[in-house]
Amino acid sequence: MRYLPFAALLALVLAWGVMPTTVAPTTSTLLGAFLPGWETAPTPLAYQQTYVGACNPAYVLPHRLTQMYGNTPVINIEYPGPIEDILDGSTDQCWRDILSQAPAGSIVVPLAEANGNWVPWYTTPAGFKEAFARIQSLDPGNHVWCWAPDAHGRFRDYEPASYDLYCPSIYEWHASTISGFVSLATGNRPTLVQQFGVTSDHEAWINAVVTEGNNRGWKGVVYFNADKYAIDWSY
Repeated sequence: MRYLPFAALLALVLAWGVMPTTVAPTTSTLLGAFLPGWETAPTPLAYQQTYVGACNPAYVLPHRLTQMYGNTPVINIEYPGPIEDILDGSTDQCWRDILSQAPAGSIVVPLAEANGNWVPWYTTPAGFKEAFARIQSLDPGNHVWCWAPDAHGRFRDYEPASYDLYCPSIYEWHASTISGFVSLATGNRPTLVQQFGVTSDHEAWINAVVTEGNNRGWKGVVYFNADKYAIDWSY
């Protein structure tokens, strides 16, 4: 799989005008990115959350349009139930439907932060690895697969056997220094930080993370540019 240069990636098209109305409002969230030249980056990422529980493959169809605009789709696929529903195969057809509609080349992020007890699909390392492998086995297309842990505790125990990008969530409570951030963002695959947020010193942190990313060949950084969960991350 050929990846775009780090400097060419932008986390989101910040204009609803390119998103068709077929997307339910509850399936998308706006994230911002700050990369070198981000204001004019020619090939941004289009970031969307999709819920398998809705079992509606139309939720990922807008990525066909955003891909036509020169974007790289990033599809964060969640499941609003216990991991056992995935392991026993009862959701297989939903995953097939959604993955079959995701454009080839999409970056697929299934079950992000599965090591966090705040998500319904929270599970053990063994449970996550089994679920991740099962979902991958249902993929009919040529997609890029992200492992997206929350960078706390023994999160590296959750590393699946096969994936393309290491896509951690790293917030200010995970790392108080840039060296700590870099340590958490370094894995066994190319890095794309899929969530990053601080509540102060935004410019200094963003500049430091982007500089480190360029120097270390990361594929991208997504900044959580939102006032959400009673915390204002916005820059």
